[in-house]
Amino acid sequence: MALMEGFNLALEECGLLFDLGMRGKRFTWERGRGTENWVEERLDRAVAMADWCTLFPHATVYNHDVLKDTGCKDVVVNSWISYSGEVLPTRLEKCSLDLKKWGGDFVRRIGREIDLLQSQLNNLRGRRDVTTLVTVKELDAKLRVLLDQQNVYWRQRAKQHWLFQGDRNTKFFHQYASARKRKNRILKLRDDSDQWVEGGEVLRLAMQYFQTVFTSKGSVQGDSLDGLLPSICDDDNQKLLRPFGIDEVKDALFSMAPDKSLGPDGYSPTFYQHFWGEMGHDIA
Repeated sequence: MALMEGFNLALEECGLLFDLGMRGKRFTWERGRGTENWVEERLDRAVAMADWCTLFPHATVYNHDVLKDTGCKDVVVNSWISYSGEVLPTRLEKCSLDLKKWGGDFVRRIGREIDLLQSQLNNLRGRRDVTTLVTVKELDAKLRVLLDQQNVYWRQRAKQHWLFQGDRNTKFFHQYASARKRKNRILKLRDDSDQWVEGGEVLRLAMQYFQTVFTSKGSVQGDSLDGLLPSICDDDNQKLLRPFGIDEVKDALFSMAPDKSLGPDGYSPTFYQHFWGEMGHDIA
């Protein structure tokens, strides 16, 4: 409570007294989506000073969804059904390949469509007849959808939570995503003999390191554990040893932040959360 009072006091001192409201989704944060404990809140707010509101009376805040292209769902569902006879890791790998084929030309395809719509809008400038105005409105709506898709793509590439649903797509997002890729690239590593290795040896050294980390070297316990007595009853032990249920898997999955880092399978939590209805029973 004290922290909130201090925050409100800071807003008052800065003159940020006006909440601009929000259009689109009502909430900006959620936890446990799809479960009985699903919680949604509006944590993010845009505030402004009175003078600013006077200068920009039509300013509007929009809260958009992350997944924009409906074609993505068709690709995932068709791929998942096509490989229904395969084991789970293979189905995920095949699905990943199908998504890459579908989205490989995404940036160029969206860019071409945006350029075409902008060209059509420019050709209609200066005309005020009813038919033209209707056409302009339709073209503008299509352009906004494409810009949103492009914007989300670059925000996901940048992978920064503070950029989530932020400003419109700008050169900054492109530069940031490219810089992050360069920054995260590992060019060389130092081996056990204190020598630097490069090229293909980097992958071999990394694999060797993790194989060593996750390989048991065994242990000699002797009679050091003989004096320990069981601390739980058989019934509780059976509950602990039973396989995880689908509801438990779902609760754990939906408690994760959607945009967290990819797992070993190459998918983020948002993928499984979005397509849980189609593949949840197979995964759990």
